[in-house]
Amino acid sequence: DEMLLYTPLQRLAGRRGLGGSNAEVNSDHAAGHFYRRLGEECASNGVAVSVVVANSAVDVPDPNDAGARTTVREYVDAATLGELCRSTGGGLDWLRVGNECGVSLGEDGGGGGSSGGGTATFTSEQLRDVLVRSALRYRGSDAVFKLRCSPGLRVGSYLPPGEGHAGTVVGDGIVDCPELELPAVHSGTSVAVSLEHAVGGIRGGAAYVQSALLYTTPAGRRRVRVTTLRLPTTTVPADVFRSADLGTVCAVLTRTSIGALDAEGGSLVLARDH
Repeated sequence: DEMLLYTPLQRLAGRRGLGGSNAEVNSDHAAGHFYRRLGEECASNGVAVSVVVANSAVDVPDPNDAGARTTVREYVDAATLGELCRSTGGGLDWLRVGNECGVSLGEDGGGGGSSGGGTATFTSEQLRDVLVRSALRYRGSDAVFKLRCSPGLRVGSYLPPGEGHAGTVVGDGIVDCPELELPAVHSGTSVAVSLEHAVGGIRGGAAYVQSALLYTTPAGRRRVRVTTLRLPTTTVPADVFRSADLGTVCAVLTRTSIGALDAEGGSLVLARDH
């Protein structure tokens, strides 16, 4: 099944009915349990795992042309590594090596390739920038995120639903808004939340959303950062579309669809319907 190739091994661990030989299935299960335990242990100790991947292109025999060779990229299980980074509050950076697609990025070859050749490859400066940014950017640990809404609204769920989002949800949200515990946060951390209409409706011409983030600074101090957002209301659907953030909407739809796709029993049809 090709879909299994893009599913993190952590979510395949213990799943029955996988194709392949017994040795391959057992190996995948063992690797899945290893990465899941590693993620849980790192998260419980406030360790954020960030991975930088730079897989190169290699020459292999062409299966469609006897005696010929073709260039392919070395396989990297980005799904499993990305799930490890996501579960611990880290990030996955992929640096392009080579340009087997022949894409031209300018006269200088993309800032690292041969002049005029259109070679898209990473440079030592790019690698250095990624490592420096990951190591030195401001971080917080043992974070707790909570969202509150004005009357008429309530927090539906953190997105993607299920295990697709980072952190651990505490509380069912029936009496109070659920909290999201995160092992680590940084300037690039984003949290997607779905809001639902509550009984009584929104009063007045605006709704209010307030977020609170409690975290520990690198110096060991506990701090809380509170942000309040006023959202004007409208009865005209066109106003909603005009004020929507297209980039955010596309990102949330993509992540939600991926979550529906790699869930057990998921499919492209269910992802599209979702």
